[in-house]
Amino acid sequence: MDICAVIVTYNPSIEMLTKNIQATKAQVSNCLLVDNGSSNNTDIVNFADSNNVKLISLKKNKGIAAAQNVGFNWAKNNVFDWVLTLDQDSILPKNMMEEYMASGKMLETNTGIITGTYFDRKWTQAQKRHLSYQGNDSFSEKKMVISSGNLVKVSAWEKVSGFDESLFIDMVDYDFDAKLVLAGYKIWQINRVKMEHAVGEVIHKPVLEHLLLLPETGLLADHPSFRQYYIYRNTIIFQKRYPMFGGKKFLIIRSILATRRMIVYRNSFPKFIAAWKGIRDGNRYNPNNDVFFKNIMKQIHESSKIG
Repeated sequence: MDICAVIVTYNPSIEMLTKNIQATKAQVSNCLLVDNGSSNNTDIVNFADSNNVKLISLKKNKGIAAAQNVGFNWAKNNVFDWVLTLDQDSILPKNMMEEYMASGKMLETNTGIITGTYFDRKWTQAQKRHLSYQGNDSFSEKKMVISSGNLVKVSAWEKVSGFDESLFIDMVDYDFDAKLVLAGYKIWQINRVKMEHAVGEVIHKPVLEHLLLLPETGLLADHPSFRQYYIYRNTIIFQKRYPMFGGKKFLIIRSILATRRMIVYRNSFPKFIAAWKGIRDGNRYNPNNDVFFKNIMKQIHESSKIG
C-alpha cells in the first residue's frame, strides 16, 4: 500500500532533518518536504536535491495547517491513499510502518488515523511515567493525538475539509482529530510503536516549579512569543468549538492562571504579553459567528457515509 510522508519544515536543523529522512525513506513510498518560508531555504533545496526528495517551498510561513494541506493535496493528486505526517524533529523507529500495517487498522473503513506513542529524551522520570503508555494492550482507541507520526487516510482528511488554516499553529492537530471523531472515524494508537519526538525546549527548574505550584508531571516546553499567543488563543477556541470533548469551566480564569509558567521560561515578559493577547482573542471568539467552522460542522453532521 503506497504511503506518502509529508514533513513540514521551518528553519530546520539539516543534521536533524537528515536523520528524519533517513529513517522515513526506508519505510514509505515517497517523501515530500513542505517548507514554510525558512530562512535557510537554500540549504533545504540542496538537501532535497541530494537526497532525491520532492520539495514544495512556500514563500512565507503560512502555518502548519496550510503547509499540511498543501502536502495532502499533492498526495491526493498523486493518488496516495495514506499520508504520514511528521514534524522536522521526529525520528521514526525502524518498525513503525510495519507495526501500523500489521495492526490491520488500515483495512477498516472507519479508520481515520493510525499513530504510535512518543517520547522526549529530556522528560524526567515522573513525566515519562505520566506521559508514556503504561498498559499492555496492543492498541488503544484515542480521541486526541499529536500530528507527528500520524498515518492519515486521505479520504478522511478530505471529508472534514482538511486542517483549519485559521488556527495557523498549535491545536491544529486536536481540531482535526475532533472533526474526524465527530464524522465517525476512529483514531488508533499502536502502543508498541515509540517515536522520538521533541515538544519544544523542555525546561526543568524544580524549585521554581514547586514555588509556582506547577505539577511535577507537567510538561514545561519553552516556545517563542508568537507560539505562546497561538497556544493560549487556540486552546480557548478549541474548548469553545468542542465542549463535548471535556470543556472546562472557568476557562479564561484557568488560562490566565496557566500563564504563571512563563516565569520559568527565558525572556518571560514578551511571552506573558503574547499569551495574554491570545487569551483576549480567544475570549472574543464565538463559534456561532465562525461561518467556515459552522459550514464544516453542518457538512459533517449531514454526512452519512464514511470512506
